[in-house]
Amino acid sequence: MGGTVVARSTRSLTKDMETANSTSPAFMERVIILAILIALLITHLFVVQKVAFLGFYYLPVLLAGYFYGKRIALLISILTLFLVTLYSIVEPGKMSPDIAVEQANLDRTTPNTAARNEVLDRLSKEKFKLNFSLVTWGAFLVLAAVISSVLYERKQKRVDELRRAYTGVVEILTKYLELANRSTVGRSRDVSRYATATARHMKLPEETIENIRMAALLHDLGHRDISALILEKSAELGKEANTTVRTQSIRGEEVIRSVSAVLEDVAPIVDGYHEYFAAGPKTTARTSVAKGSEIIAAARAYYDMITGSPTRKAWSPDEALAEIRTGKQFDADIIDAFEEALRDIKEDEGKEKMK
Repeated sequence: MGGTVVARSTRSLTKDMETANSTSPAFMERVIILAILIALLITHLFVVQKVAFLGFYYLPVLLAGYFYGKRIALLISILTLFLVTLYSIVEPGKMSPDIAVEQANLDRTTPNTAARNEVLDRLSKEKFKLNFSLVTWGAFLVLAAVISSVLYERKQKRVDELRRAYTGVVEILTKYLELANRSTVGRSRDVSRYATATARHMKLPEETIENIRMAALLHDLGHRDISALILEKSAELGKEANTTVRTQSIRGEEVIRSVSAVLEDVAPIVDGYHEYFAAGPKTTARTSVAKGSEIIAAARAYYDMITGSPTRKAWSPDEALAEIRTGKQFDADIIDAFEEALRDIKEDEGKEKMK
């Protein structure tokens, strides 16, 4: 039964590690927590006072609870408890020096004597002390996981409240951009809708989807002065225009970062989107912020084609989608998800019209 529990715990932790971005801070935090746990387990093999050393196992559990909540903290605590208990069963003498001493005394006594019975009694008491210590330690370890996760939940609640507040700020900034340039009315919202639906079809983490949604709302920030260049020039941007794009993108990223640390994961996506236009699709938009930046770039390209410009006729949705698919600018998985997202959006719009 215990083996099944720890196997499930290990598989769950492994799955969480695999689903996390290998370059993200969250992934590195989990690696650090697991590294601390492994280091403690190895160190535990060499210390003499192993029972006293058990207190150090609270560290990875508390860290897991504070940063990732009850589920991860409980998994860490159960895994730790199982491994330590297994070691104490296999090597009770190494776990407790007193047990080792009494076990040695038992080996030296003659069978069926009063002295042997006395040694057996002391050995039984030492094993009871060890088991009691392990049970007490395990109970407090699980309790520590629960208590630390309460701090996580409170922190997460505050973060969610801040995120909702800054989502409002983002929407205000989007309105400002639209007021500053009437030709962009609705653009950021439509691009955000396409990008968010695409990200959901790609089954990205919910936090990543939210970052993409806000990055799409803000993708025009610092980009307004170059919008005409992107829409009107069919050839590649020249060196002077490239510099303008890069300067504007940095300016937009700084504005986003100044809003709050809550949006710090949004800024690289916006910056990556601008670099996509500045240096082509094989730059930042293919690295750690690839998915978000490239999804927004695909959504924006589609929007530009179906809305047209003063110098270019608008394309039909089918023509725009065919151009995106044959243009080979975007990854195939993004194009497939984008096409599915457009289909769902079209169905939703049809349902709305029928109401």
